[in-house]
Amino acid sequence: TVPSQPLGLASVLQNATSIQLKWERPEFVQVPIINYELYWHDTYTDEVQCKSIPVKGEYVLTDLYPDNEYKIWLAAKSKSDEGAPTPPITVSTKNYVIHEPEDVVVEVVNFTSAIVRWKPPKQKEQHRFIVGYRISTQEMDDLRKPIGEPLVHTVQNRSTLTFLLTDLQPDSKYEVRVAAFMRQGFGKRNSPIVLQTPGGVPSRPKLKLVDVETVGAAIEATWENPSKTFGKIQGWRLRYGKRPNSYNNDPKYEEEKLHMTDVTLDQPDANKHDIRNLDYGREYEFRLACCNDVGCGQEAIALIRIPEKSPAGPPTNISFHHITANSIAISWEDPVPSQCNGRILGYKFQLHKFNDYLVSERNVSSPKMIVKGLEENIPYHFRICAYNGKGVGPFSEKIHLDTTLAPRAPRNVKAMATSEDTLEVWWDEVPRESIAGYRIFYSVADTENPELWKHKDVPWTSSVHLQNLVQSSEYSIQVAVRTKVGGLGRLSEALLVKVTPEDVPMKLRSPFVGNDYMYLRWESPNAFVPYKYKVRSHK
Repeated sequence: TVPSQPLGLASVLQNATSIQLKWERPEFVQVPIINYELYWHDTYTDEVQCKSIPVKGEYVLTDLYPDNEYKIWLAAKSKSDEGAPTPPITVSTKNYVIHEPEDVVVEVVNFTSAIVRWKPPKQKEQHRFIVGYRISTQEMDDLRKPIGEPLVHTVQNRSTLTFLLTDLQPDSKYEVRVAAFMRQGFGKRNSPIVLQTPGGVPSRPKLKLVDVETVGAAIEATWENPSKTFGKIQGWRLRYGKRPNSYNNDPKYEEEKLHMTDVTLDQPDANKHDIRNLDYGREYEFRLACCNDVGCGQEAIALIRIPEKSPAGPPTNISFHHITANSIAISWEDPVPSQCNGRILGYKFQLHKFNDYLVSERNVSSPKMIVKGLEENIPYHFRICAYNGKGVGPFSEKIHLDTTLAPRAPRNVKAMATSEDTLEVWWDEVPRESIAGYRIFYSVADTENPELWKHKDVPWTSSVHLQNLVQSSEYSIQVAVRTKVGGLGRLSEALLVKVTPEDVPMKLRSPFVGNDYMYLRWESPNAFVPYKYKVRSHK
């Protein structure tokens, strides 16, 4: 014998690291309660923890993570076992800001690098929340106005308290700031630390870029000598690279690095250089420095975007497989990078049935798709091309596929909500010859790919009970036969049903169970008030 469910579990107070809970004793208590079992689910880490707590009506759950969502439930326990748990409640801890790191110092290493050192915030209770640190380095002019975008680096280890800054400009001034960060959000930053890199090397030259017409994409870089050379010019260093996610409208991420190609020019009098074999539709960053006997000086930085052209090649790595007898999943990759010639916006898919002059065509935005409604025992072929803002590229070679004879789809598929998180699904059975059972696909997401849906396999039957669904959400449901050789028959038409019970008794529960009996409670259906109920039980 076990206690029934505790009543009215609620959160009455929260701060950044604790939640105060209150509840009432179970309604039916035939045996002594020895303790409560408190469960909490960290939705960020997906971890569930449990703790035995005293027989009281309140408890403060501590050592939680700030700005985090928890699901909490409670069960009463007797000497025999736990009783029924409460429904989970969702509670969020409050936001929390970590203080700035202590004792931040910056030491110059050479013309282009420096090392940053710091200590954790003074408040030791904050240390366990720190995931890592972010170092921001902003170049400044003589009036302390920012030059360009800051260099941002992330240290994904709270035990690491040093960082080597590289790729700085000689004879330049920077402001360096460090902040700790948690799972969500950054803490306070230290006051700016001024860094001055050594001089004695040439100042910035004047750099100009021009897109030139050749067989492929190319850039002509021209420049003027710097105003200060601090000695005789020995040569030039030109670096260039594609900026990450530099296609139009693509998001830019601060942690993505620019991979540069270095070109050394030993001619002191040079003032022009061509760069060929670049990619159409990409933005490039060029950096030019003048070099003397001491080293290479400050870099001139210039950006240029090369115009797009229509793709020069078809999609690659095209593959397909059958999901059911009348549906296939197809996937592919973009053309090779040198043939994309810009940002790929979408794809054209053409499907042709054998001995049919009509060609079915679809536009899709992602490199995968589901083809449904294929006819049985008919050969098909398909092909795919990519397009960007300038036009359509060439089609791939035709790819052949065959369909086979397969069991028909179940008919008259119906579904009804039986509680706030369950559905009953039923259908007309298919003749049992060569059939192992059924597979029921169901999904609340708006996707046509059954492989991304949840599914449940059942033996020979004509109904199934789906549990742990999202309350008040609309589900798509399809049913297919499972064959004895491991395949699937044809899919039924998609059925939409909402998890909102109308015609069934609500909140059926057993608040107390004895050795040879159980006590049941429920509420009336939402749609009507019945004049009697029928109760059935099974072993």
